[in-house]
Amino acid sequence: MGIHHVLFAVSDADLARITTEPPLVQHLFDCEPGSRAANDLPRVSFEVEDYWGALDFILTGDTDGIDGPIGFLLTWGTPIGDIDVGYGPARALTPRQVRDVSDALAKISPESFAQRINMATLEAEGVYHADTFLEKDLVDLYAELRAFIERAAVEQSGLVIALA
Repeated sequence: MGIHHVLFAVSDADLARITTEPPLVQHLFDCEPGSRAANDLPRVSFEVEDYWGALDFILTGDTDGIDGPIGFLLTWGTPIGDIDVGYGPARALTPRQVRDVSDALAKISPESFAQRINMATLEAEGVYHADTFLEKDLVDLYAELRAFIERAAVEQSGLVIALA
């Protein structure tokens, strides 16, 4: 089992609840679909699994993460209290920030993302699990992530992002 990266799209009102009451962030992880907690805090999730480091490096060109919309996978956003969800606190992106991420990703088509991939560089930079990835899987996951972010932006959702 590795370090998994997950994004939750939530309404602006629910994002406000979570950021004001950080213990609520646990509901995103701890409840089963259809449960009372899930009904109280509806969300749509996207699992990046172990690909988070590779996707971030391909987008940013940096292994330490960068601030700003293109660095949303690892660094951008506001920490949600001090509730450890696995590897530190989750981060919140407001609907405006989600729109900024969507706009940044719109400039990088899956085809141009594929052109950025250099598997040897990923391994040389020590990107998490890079030696286990296939280029096609990275491109497919990027296309799905891009569509997820675009839907969240259109729906004016906020995001909760966590390494768990």
